[in-house]
Amino acid sequence: MKKQLIFDMTTCGSTLKSLSKLLNIDDSEIVKYIVTRKGEYSVEEFLEVFDVDENVVADKELLLTSLHVTTNNDNCESIKELGITNLQKAVTLNTPLKRYLKEQGVEINVEKKEIFYKGKNYDISKEYNGINIGSKDEQLNWIIYKLYKDYQINAFFYDKNVLNYGGDIRRRPEFLKNLAAFLKSSNIENNWKMSSEYQCHVIKFFAPISQFTNYTFNVEDMYYLEEQEFYLEKIKWVIKQSLRHLHDDKFNDGAENCYAYLRFDETIPYSNIISILTDVEYLKSIN
Repeated sequence: MKKQLIFDMTTCGSTLKSLSKLLNIDDSEIVKYIVTRKGEYSVEEFLEVFDVDENVVADKELLLTSLHVTTNNDNCESIKELGITNLQKAVTLNTPLKRYLKEQGVEINVEKKEIFYKGKNYDISKEYNGINIGSKDEQLNWIIYKLYKDYQINAFFYDKNVLNYGGDIRRRPEFLKNLAAFLKSSNIENNWKMSSEYQCHVIKFFAPISQFTNYTFNVEDMYYLEEQEFYLEKIKWVIKQSLRHLHDDKFNDGAENCYAYLRFDETIPYSNIISILTDVEYLKSIN
């Protein structure tokens, strides 16, 4: 059985400590490597410089930490009960989003692929063939994409400020924007955004590396590799992103946009949640 190691890239300091534990290299030696490799670092050279045994590295099971941004009106009580869920479950189970949609007169049946709103049933069973921007079905295509092609839990391994993500996730679930456009009712989005009831939270959690999609690690096209080799490629990606975080923090005023995508059916149990901060508390922690 592999030895588990929580690997935390959410801050520069935790990245350094995690890399040191994983590779058994002193923090100061890693820092020395970074400061002498402006724009010229690489995973291969890094492992060679420190004579790292790849088999030893691959014999550890990484539990990766991530930051997930959400808004709700129950102080995350539903998350304590249900965990962090994917979008399909969020519109089906007893969550703030499900209850809000009901208040707005919206019912979504994920299994039957139907949306009910103001006495009308909307069929969303159409086969998805892309968004087709500008077409008459663009908004329908967005709904199908969000509910059936992009419904996984999304998070950040790290970013300068996760609240600056372009989807305006700090103010409301991104899905509400698509739903409002599809149903031609801006209130479905705005009533959440304008309400003082809904509070933004940044949740730090951990999950086994196996629960993240292969495309998170850019290794989805490497199925010709043996299982151990495939796993090692994922770990090398983690090391590469760690080096980027340390390098960009030193030379580029911080590192940005290291995304994490959970597998579609994964749920993060409350026991895997490390911390829950309000947006104000989070901003204080990074400044």
